[in-house]
Amino acid sequence: MSSREEELQQHMEQLPLGLRRWLETATDELGILARMRIIEDVEAHYARVYVQSEARGLPEYLCIRKSLEVLGDPGVANKQLAKTNLTQKDEKAFAEAFIGAKFKED
Repeated sequence: MSSREEELQQHMEQLPLGLRRWLETATDELGILARMRIIEDVEAHYARVYVQSEARGLPEYLCIRKSLEVLGDPGVANKQLAKTNLTQKDEKAFAEAFIGAKFKED
């Protein structure tokens, strides 16, 4: 596991369980750079919706529910993200073809 992957894993462990599960599904098989960027974007969106819900006086469990609902189905998100971002397989092929690097299989 690379240092970026370790850092991302540690970061993910700090997230609320529902958000972490959503992100794990939505970013499954994506390359590390895409995952890092997407996770940052989704976290910010989740936080905005949570704060807005909280400002409306909703209890915590409804703030969480609303924040996750706005993100939509993580499986659908994964299919869309895989069309516009490099997957782990794509990253490896790109590196081997254009950089000449060989990545170890974990």
